[in-house]
Amino acid sequence: MNPPPPPKIYHTIHLMGSFITKPLLTAVLAVSTMSASAWTPGTGSESATTGFAVDTQSRNDVISFWHTVYQQSEGYETRMNWTGSVASGTPGSTSTAFKNDVQRRINFYRAMAGMDASVDLTSTATVVLGGSTPAAAKPSASTTKQSAAQAAALMLSRNSAQYLPGGGVATGAHNPHDPPSSWSLDNSTARNGAFHSNLAVGHYGPGAIDAYMSEDAQGAAGGENSDAGHRRYILFSRIQEFASGDVTGDNDDYYPANALYVSGNLLTPPASPKFIPWPNAGYIPEQITPQRWSLSFPDADFSSASVSMTDINGSPVSLSIVSKTASYADNTIVWKPNSGAIASADFDDQTYNVTVSNINIGGSLHSYSYQVTIINPNRLLESTDLFGSTSPPNSGANYFFNPIEQAEEYQLDVSTLTSAAWFEGAEDGTDALIVDGTDAAYDLRTAHTWQGNQFWHSGSKAFRLAFPVNEFDAFQSFLINRTIIPRAGGAISFRFRRGYMASNTRLSVQSSTDGGVTWTTLQFYSGTNRIDNFFSSQTVNLPSTNQETLLRFVLHQPANTGVFSLQTHSNFPIGAFVDDITPVNCDVLESLAPTTYSASSDFVTLNASTGGGALNVATPYTLRLRVRVGNHWFPFGQALEVTPVSAASLSNYQLWFRGQYAIVGSFSDDYDQDGIPNGVERVFGLNPLDGSDGQSALSPQISGGNFSLSHAIIPGASVSAECSTTLAPGSWQPVSVTISGGVATATVPLNTPTCFIRWVSSES
Repeated sequence: MNPPPPPKIYHTIHLMGSFITKPLLTAVLAVSTMSASAWTPGTGSESATTGFAVDTQSRNDVISFWHTVYQQSEGYETRMNWTGSVASGTPGSTSTAFKNDVQRRINFYRAMAGMDASVDLTSTATVVLGGSTPAAAKPSASTTKQSAAQAAALMLSRNSAQYLPGGGVATGAHNPHDPPSSWSLDNSTARNGAFHSNLAVGHYGPGAIDAYMSEDAQGAAGGENSDAGHRRYILFSRIQEFASGDVTGDNDDYYPANALYVSGNLLTPPASPKFIPWPNAGYIPEQITPQRWSLSFPDADFSSASVSMTDINGSPVSLSIVSKTASYADNTIVWKPNSGAIASADFDDQTYNVTVSNINIGGSLHSYSYQVTIINPNRLLESTDLFGSTSPPNSGANYFFNPIEQAEEYQLDVSTLTSAAWFEGAEDGTDALIVDGTDAAYDLRTAHTWQGNQFWHSGSKAFRLAFPVNEFDAFQSFLINRTIIPRAGGAISFRFRRGYMASNTRLSVQSSTDGGVTWTTLQFYSGTNRIDNFFSSQTVNLPSTNQETLLRFVLHQPANTGVFSLQTHSNFPIGAFVDDITPVNCDVLESLAPTTYSASSDFVTLNASTGGGALNVATPYTLRLRVRVGNHWFPFGQALEVTPVSAASLSNYQLWFRGQYAIVGSFSDDYDQDGIPNGVERVFGLNPLDGSDGQSALSPQISGGNFSLSHAIIPGASVSAECSTTLAPGSWQPVSVTISGGVATATVPLNTPTCFIRWVSSES
């Protein structure tokens, strides 16, 4: 081995380390720099509604922002607390928490687009009466935008029977922004709100904001809004306030509706305007990537502009420019990549380079180029796979992992593999093993009865999936939080009974082998518009043999033709009922003692505490690690199966190596490249992962005519030293070493010829 650079004190003495070499298994650990989140108020401040600034060039920052801020506004349906009624014509009001959800969602999108994300959702600003406001849309000047938006949403819902499933108007002539006087609940306040607002039918609250941004949502754009006018107002460079009116349909005769007041009280034009792309430059979740792309710039002339796109390989992406209309908010060009041109980001990020050319800004032609990377925000590129000994001492062992950027904490799961014999009947004893993905408006585990019929098969409850309200793209689910490993012939059996389900509503059984990142439908059961007479026995095969598998049940209605809802038929057996779920020919990972670790951790420990008790020799344990980013737990990394051996059967080095530093390699390796091999680092009590601590063992002292090296050693250990003038084999001679008070000192007289000196340790 090559010696490190020589320290020179009187006589040149070269320092090096050596010991007996014995091959061992090695592993590689990459070190990642931890950083704070770029967006403010910061990771974990999910209750904030304003003041965001996300770094869209950081994939994990976008992921954290998505899961913390976007997801915080989900579940808004249960927080709405609307006090009105469409049937009675009462506008009512919505809760502060619900309005916060709307404001948060708006500012989420503005932050993603690089805009000021501090816009207000006003309750006091008054309506716009000037400009092109129709005479019939001029209520009292003291009328608030909030009142006008609420009245407009109510009017829109009340007249929703005139809307086709795609969002268009049945007559083909009615303009909801300036409807005919024959519309129910027509008045100047409602008309003002309708004229000055983005409007959506079938969407409300944050869901309506999503629809406006996508510009291809049913009911908000008629399925195709080429001008992207709704989006342009939400991302308008001069806007500083909105007001949101929201209603839910009272029954199946009415759809929910939203009116987002976008006019009035504008800021002065920005002194240094900037381009506003959507999808935004940088990383963007696939869930909010629209079919129609746009680029805005205040007062720009896009009439002669052209657009080109290429994928990551430089291949052109075919597209069509669909609008250069300058009527709404900031001037904008809109284009649509051809069908199939944008690839799925489920498993791989999809990157596209965009250039918009011949943009006339103030009489000069400009081009603007940027890159968009579409991601699956439920998939991290970094893994939480564990590195360590597969034969650890039963006294315990450390396992290392690559730190994850934006991590908030980690969780180690220690499990044993047993034959799956569990039975899930929706009863109280196992409710902690169910992840409830349903609306809080109803109970997932229920003892529903109707006309003398009980809707559970055994025990006293069954799982029920149902739609709370009549809405588009309705979705409800529950997940069984048990990791199963199907053997040959693996399956899941259960009892199923249809309640009232529309013919295009489906109950699906889905599986995931990547921790819930993606799901595969194994079987589905369509509705029949009537109730089953009894629970039927169902068995669904599990094809992913020997893979860690999660299971969930999903009730979904992708068609926009209405659903049976609990709001309309509260006492009826609406939805699907599932009971008596049990695996067939499967194993299951039984968690022993999940343990959390701080965000700064880079290793975890298997011991009696994390393993649920003393580790048993020759008993396999399965170790898995997961990370929380953006208040969201990501799937576990690759499982590592380890089988403890008796600590008493191991040499001192093997006990140290397997128990603490099983990634550093053999006794003679120098993992941290500090000039001190692993075996000597053990004796000196050093950290073989830290290259900065080795200098303490190689720092010479001059005293009493002697050159010396000193360092503390661990209790019960011994160390020796040797010197050589030539480094030739057989030239090494012993050096005097004394051990006193736990400190080893190697001494060489100063009159010794120039030589190399090394610490020596023997593996034991």
